[in-house]
Amino acid sequence: RARAAADPSPPVASPAGVAPAAKSAAHEHHAGREKPARERESTSIRVAVEKVDPLINLVGEVVITQSMLAQRCNELAP
Repeated sequence: RARAAADPSPPVASPAGVAPAAKSAAHEHHAGREKPARERESTSIRVAVEKVDPLINLVGEVVITQSMLAQRCNELAP
């Protein structure tokens, strides 16, 4: 794990009564919350083409069926 050189925040003076283990746990908890800007701003996912292609085909079939049902309903309406 990278040391203070990789941490952009300035060092903070620790209170006199804090044990080193507690300080380390608090630091790791804080570090776990921070995410790189690239991860926070990402709004896309990666999906294999083999999974997307059948899904797109099914959506197309649903749209066609919906259109056919709407047409039939309009034919039956007085």
